[in-house]
Amino acid sequence: MNLYENVEAILPHRPPMALVDRVLSADDENARATKTFGPDDYGTENGFVSEPAIIECLAQTVAALQGIRAMRMGLKPGPGMLVGVNDFAISDEVRAGVPVEFSVTVTRRLPPFCLADVRAIQDGRTIAEGTMKFFLEEGTK
Repeated sequence: MNLYENVEAILPHRPPMALVDRVLSADDENARATKTFGPDDYGTENGFVSEPAIIECLAQTVAALQGIRAMRMGLKPGPGMLVGVNDFAISDEVRAGVPVEFSVTVTRRLPPFCLADVRAIQDGRTIAEGTMKFFLEEGTK
């Protein structure tokens, strides 16, 4: 799938909580997105990005995947929410001003719930990874 720069078309989030800059790729179960945090962005302090902001970007990458799936079926993206984070760890500081890539793979679906393995990468190194649980409604007409 092609680059999605207009994330507002696939995400219900709006500034200041629309954190993902663009979706790089997506298929039925996988998506990759990016974000370069500025010094005044949500979750940025003293040149570093907070853990909640990284978790939110990973969740928004899953939301983007769900939005793209809905649009492929001719539907509007449905609502959803993050309901759990398991075995999640950040192994290094996340620096503002340096792009972060978010990679998600949905490993199990039991609608309206799903599980996703998530990973954040900066400068070619995995800086955060774990599993997230979501409540995701199907799209609407």
